[in-house]
This record gives sequence, structure tokens and C-alpha cells, in this order.
Amino acid sequence: MKQLNFCIKTAAVALLLINGAFVNAQVTIGSQNAPDGNALLDLRQNTVDSLSTKGLLFPRVALTNTNSYAPLTAHVKGMTVYNMATAGDVTPGIYVNDGTKWVAMNTEPWNLAGTSNRATLNTQNIYQKGNVGIGDFSTATPAAFLDIETGGTAATPNPTGFKLVDGNQFAGKVLTSDSNGTGTWVAAGVGIIMGNLPTSGVNLPWITRGASKDYQYTGSYIDLPEGIWQVNVTMMLHPDHRVGTGVPLQAGDWLWLRTSFSDSSEIDPAASTAEIESPDITSTGRRISGRLNGPTIDNAPSLPFYVYDVLQGNIVIENKSGGVKRYYYIAGWTNCAPDLDSSVSNLVVLNFGGNAYGEDQIYAINFSTITKTE
Repeated sequence: MKQLNFCIKTAAVALLLINGAFVNAQVTIGSQNAPDGNALLDLRQNTVDSLSTKGLLFPRVALTNTNSYAPLTAHVKGMTVYNMATAGDVTPGIYVNDGTKWVAMNTEPWNLAGTSNRATLNTQNIYQKGNVGIGDFSTATPAAFLDIETGGTAATPNPTGFKLVDGNQFAGKVLTSDSNGTGTWVAAGVGIIMGNLPTSGVNLPWITRGASKDYQYTGSYIDLPEGIWQVNVTMMLHPDHRVGTGVPLQAGDWLWLRTSFSDSSEIDPAASTAEIESPDITSTGRRISGRLNGPTIDNAPSLPFYVYDVLQGNIVIENKSGGVKRYYYIAGWTNCAPDLDSSVSNLVVLNFGGNAYGEDQIYAINFSTITKTE
């Protein structure tokens, strides 16, 4: 009896295949249930809830390129296959032919962050290795990781390409970033940072110092965040009389004083100029220098005649440390006439670098428009 039933079923299947070209009815395969009214072919298992535990296995082929119909003999619109190969511009996956080329059904270009797997949810963190273009790139290629083209020109701008709403946005603000590249909106303008000056600075002797090792730390400093800064210095030059002699500054006396900034408050006598002065100084002029001149005529000791002068200038410092860095104001490396040996009573410049007289200052201006060096 079992052999008879098998023969009957085999004959029925053979008859269906032989006459398949003439069958116009809808068909269910895998179940005795009627097919869905909208389906020509309904694949399902004969289960109570109509849910299947098996799937449809597409024909597996090795495509060579989306523009090539191979291994078929022609492009056939609607043809569906599972590609097994990685070649040309195809990778493994389901492809549908549109009549002129193969189109991948899984077109998700984004990967799940931290993996090489494709993203599947719009709540996942994602990434892409290629450049991303926003706008019309039908005839162009994005030139950066994120390339926004609004179609605007100098004659007809179209300022609709970018919007960041983070709570700091406001008319007239500019976009800036921290050391990690995180951007936000800040008020436009020039940032100014004031230096710190002690009440008393240092007394500089009236002696020719022929090397930068004679720099002294003045006690003044300025703390600068990362960025490019123009550091401005104004210091009063206040000469004292020749100590012990009561003789004031004389006609023809002069002193040339050099100042700069160092990364350390400790000056190494054996260090070179390049080692003492901060390497973050990027301006051509690395020092702020000034000259103190004597009077035009000599004055009797009983009539002391003191002259004053101002040392003033600026240098550019670029802090690349990634945080706030302290720069120490140093002074020295002098040339003068007459050259008074330190063993005798000599003229000095009093309290240089301090703010004992309320006339000295150090401040820095941030220049966000200056191109940073690499």
C-alpha cells in the first residue's frame, strides 16, 4: 500500500510538471492551506499558526560585476540570485536584476561602530570609511569626509548647508572647538588673557651680558590655553643711581635689555638660547627688547636727574600642548655703556618685571584667524 501511495504521488507531481506551462491557478508549496490571494506562489509549512521554520534558498551564483549579467546569458529584469563572490563591485548577498544591471538588496552603507558589521537600526552608532556628500553629487565626488554642497555661488549664495543647535547658538556667534575637536558656538570677538605680575620684579645690573645664560626670571608669567596668541608686554625702565656714589645716570649712558618667555622658571646657565626661550614662540622676532638712555647733559650729584623709559613690544606664541600652559617672563642678556663691573657699586634697573609702579602689564590676544602650523 505504501508503494502504491508513493507511485500515485510521484505521478501527480510529474503530471503537474509536464503541464506546468498551462497552469494558471495560484499555488501553495509546503502546506495544504490555500495560497494568499495576492500571491502566485505561496511558500509555507503546514503548521497551525502558518509560521514556517524553513526558508527560501535562492540560486547561488558567482557574479563578477553589477554591470555584467554573467554567469547568466543576459540581463533579465526581476531575476533574483544570491551572489557568493567578492569581485568587481559586488560582495556576497542577494541581488536583483533591473534589466541592465544587478542591484544589491542590502544597500546599507553604514557599519555598526566598534565592529565591521552593517548597521541595522536607526538608533545605533554608525560609521563609514568613505567620504559623505550632502547635496547634488550626481556628477562629482565628495572631496572630504563630510562635503556639503548647497549649490550656492559668490553671486547667488545659498547658505542652507549646515545647522548646529546645541543650546549655545545665537545670532553673530562663531563655531569653535576644544582640543578634542568638539565644536560649539561662542561669542565672536578677540579673547584676551592678562598676565600675572608680582609687586616687585628683579634688579638688573648695569653690566654687559654677552650670552642668553644671563637671563633671569622676573617673577611674572602668563597662562595661555591652546591656540595662537599675540603676547604684549609693557614694562617701565626705572634706573637707580650708581649705588654708593650718589651719581645718577649720566649723558651717554645707555642700556640695551632683552626679554622673552621661557617654559621654565629655572634658568640653566649651561643652556643655549634656543633651550631657554620657549620653543612655542613662532614669531620671527623671539624677544621684546628696549633701550634705556641717559640724559642729554650730566647732572651734579647734588641735583639727581633720573630718566625713565618704556620697554614695549609683542611676540607670537602657539600653545600646542592640548591644555593651559604657563610661560615665564625672563629678562637679561644686556649690553650697556659704560660697562660697570659687578665688583663695584653700579647702576641698576629697579624692580623690572614687577608692577611696583602700577605701569607694567602683560596680556595676550587670541587670533583664531591665524593659520596654525603643523
